[in-house]
Amino acid sequence: MTTVLRAADSAAFLGIVPTLAGFTPRRSTVLLPFRGTRTDGAMRLDLPRDGTDLEAYADAAVGLVARVSGTDAVAVVVYTDEEAHPTRDGLVLPHAVMLDELLGCAEDAGLRVVDALCVTPSGWSSYIDDEPELGSLTQISRPSDLLPTGDVSGDQSVGAELPTIDLAEKERVGRASVELAALLDGKGRGRLTARENPQLVAALVLLEDVPAFFESVLAAPDDLPPLATATLLWCLERPLLRDVAIAQWATDLAGGIRTLDAQTAFAASGVMVPDEVGQVFLGRGPTP
Repeated sequence: MTTVLRAADSAAFLGIVPTLAGFTPRRSTVLLPFRGTRTDGAMRLDLPRDGTDLEAYADAAVGLVARVSGTDAVAVVVYTDEEAHPTRDGLVLPHAVMLDELLGCAEDAGLRVVDALCVTPSGWSSYIDDEPELGSLTQISRPSDLLPTGDVSGDQSVGAELPTIDLAEKERVGRASVELAALLDGKGRGRLTARENPQLVAALVLLEDVPAFFESVLAAPDDLPPLATATLLWCLERPLLRDVAIAQWATDLAGGIRTLDAQTAFAASGVMVPDEVGQVFLGRGPTP
């Protein structure tokens, strides 16, 4: 969705950012690519750590933004747990050196800077003000005319936790994994055959059409039987098949088939992977 910004001031703009990102960033550099007065969303990066090459960090960040089609401007918001420091010469905002590098790279890339803001635990301010002052966090509020998008109060880590799995389910998947590895890799019980455990026939059937199997996983990821989960894990442990899954889930079933053919040809005779497949791993190309 393209959002037309109608922010009356920087505080109102900060109220829009979580909606564009889908969460409230923390310890992050957020870049918003603009086409004129419009922006399609937000791009989040971890703040640089001590010892980070800030020039390389800024160059990479601006390079990512510039790849968004039609981008001619950028806004930057730094969310930090550090406080601003008052000095005799004025307020010093956290990560100011990094921000200077980033804005310099943006100008070198021909991008207009819409705004550059900093949100700290105690307030917010602007990097581009000659004499920055700390504004109250209460000034930041979500505009009432913005379409509802659900709860965006959590940070970027919300939803990243692994689900709690029943111990019995873990045991079933683990047992199925051992048996599958014994059948396919000759590990452990090397004499195991599908006749001794007929359920393994199902795994062999799944592996006859790997792209179709990967596609079926998307249909009901929470309802996979233990043997299907074990089969998926077996695939993802192998770089050739893992890359097929990554490319297919980033594109479509046809993309998975192309990637499997390319990976198989490379493994068999060293034939180079086609550019259309390689571009997917570089994050280029049409969206799914």
